[in-house]
Amino acid sequence: MAESLLLYLLQSSAAIAVSGGIILFIRNVFYRHLTAEIRYRLWFLLLFLAAAPFLAAAFPGAARLADRLIGLRFPAAGDPGQTGALGTAGNNFTASGILNDFSISVSREIPGFWAAALICLWGGGTVILTVLTLISAIRVNHLKRTSLPVQDDVLRNLYADCIRQLGIRRKIPLRFSPLLHSPVTAGTAAPCVLLPDSQLSGLSENEIRCILLHELHHYKHKDLICGAFFRILLIFYWFHPMVWLALKEMVSDREIACDTAVLSLLGENASVDYGTALLHFAARLSHLTFGQTAGIGGSRKEIRKRISFIASYRRESGGKRIKSRMLYLLTAALVLCTTPSVSALACASDRYTEALPRTDQEDLSEYFGQLDGSFVLYDASENRYLISNEEDARTRVSPNSTYKIYSALMALDAGIITGTDSAMDWNGETYPFESWNRDQNLNSAMANSVNWYFMDLDHRRGWDSTRQVLTSLSYGNMDFSGGPSRFWLESSLKISPLEQVKLLAGLSGHTLPFSDNGMETVQNALFLSSDGTSSLYGKTGTGTVDGKNTNGWFIGFVESVHGPYSFAVHISGEDGATGAKAGEIALDILKAKKLYGGN
Repeated sequence: MAESLLLYLLQSSAAIAVSGGIILFIRNVFYRHLTAEIRYRLWFLLLFLAAAPFLAAAFPGAARLADRLIGLRFPAAGDPGQTGALGTAGNNFTASGILNDFSISVSREIPGFWAAALICLWGGGTVILTVLTLISAIRVNHLKRTSLPVQDDVLRNLYADCIRQLGIRRKIPLRFSPLLHSPVTAGTAAPCVLLPDSQLSGLSENEIRCILLHELHHYKHKDLICGAFFRILLIFYWFHPMVWLALKEMVSDREIACDTAVLSLLGENASVDYGTALLHFAARLSHLTFGQTAGIGGSRKEIRKRISFIASYRRESGGKRIKSRMLYLLTAALVLCTTPSVSALACASDRYTEALPRTDQEDLSEYFGQLDGSFVLYDASENRYLISNEEDARTRVSPNSTYKIYSALMALDAGIITGTDSAMDWNGETYPFESWNRDQNLNSAMANSVNWYFMDLDHRRGWDSTRQVLTSLSYGNMDFSGGPSRFWLESSLKISPLEQVKLLAGLSGHTLPFSDNGMETVQNALFLSSDGTSSLYGKTGTGTVDGKNTNGWFIGFVESVHGPYSFAVHISGEDGATGAKAGEIALDILKAKKLYGGN
């Protein structure tokens, strides 16, 4: 769990860094070609990126808009196809010796202890930022509670006129606060405009109008709501310098956008009055409210920057607005194309959630011993599922060598191999299993689970094509960020037992989007044995991490006179969870159900 969360933080942090860099580049290089509003709105792209995983969880159907182009994750140390530590998954999982089960151990670059320690550090930071945010919310609430209604009729009438001028229908209270040195708009749910009770003397009516319009524009443009989302982003990514920089630049761009909106309403002749009002409130409030208010004031540096902008203000032309929108769309496209897809980051991708037609539940835990796991059986003739431990049956885990079924199907479909010509020469590299150190064909490679054979098939087909086909199959979480050589081996790609069974039903029924000859060839390669009345087809998969077998699969189907039955057994544990053990469990259950080996 700690490694998964840390992986997510690293992936999303990399995406934020890249996207933030793109936004800064476009903003700075094309500064004079962008309107003030568009410069401000550019930062919303970063906000959307951070929110994407949560949007994907809420709307999983819309979560597959783009594939992942950034592949930052905890890689297995070394190529899984190369010589490494052997797992303890052994040969011949039954006395009849109908199947071999081989696995190569992969290792994590960051051990679980350090992953947990880093998550604790991150969690501590989020707690601190959350407390600071709550304290600032209390301070804002205190500002509002201690404020007093404005009694001055002239000021109230001027305020009402500003509200009408902006077309605001909601009633926004105007109040005085003895605790302020600069006007602010405060409150997201119940907004109000707060004025310092002793700082308006000496200002003309036009200057006060500028102040009121500025604050009301913050409400009209929903700036406080946007600021709240940025504060949430900061809580979760407090460690990320790009987030702090983005927040700082966003606030600066927000105030200039607000200045522009006021000046476009009042006209260029109002620049002097507006600048005078701004200089009058060159004070900072953020240390009191942690960004939970929006106001006309700011630091001296920011005030100088805004005064310079106001002094040179000219109404933005239609051509500039068109160029700004085009640059905004370009930036959005770049951010989308260079960051992870929401489906890859979504928490929902770790679980299969689709409803099933007809389901029977049965407790088969006695077959699993001390291991956790599930059993799924699908009767195609009855369109009915039998499930033991639905929680595990819906949980997505690495497919490991069971993926090789689809590697073979894709290679046959692409013409890389055929049913009569699937031979591939051994490259002479020594592997830890003797059966791997020789020339292979599809049948021998499937029987001995030869990693290098299927990796070479994928390489010849092409990475883009492989991802496209697996996506069209809705293969598990469709997360390919682990890279072309390892994504299926205790890496990013994950699939649930239920999804395995659905795909196997398509294979046995020849309804998958592959040629009949290709599916027949793979089916023959998966053939294990016959008991006289039924034929058994299957494939093991073992996930071995740091020398321990933690994830075991046996999936397949039985063909008999009663029809095809697809099944999957998945087991997990600290050690001993091998494909061989999963095969034993599957055969015991199939025999008990009189589906295979019980005659």
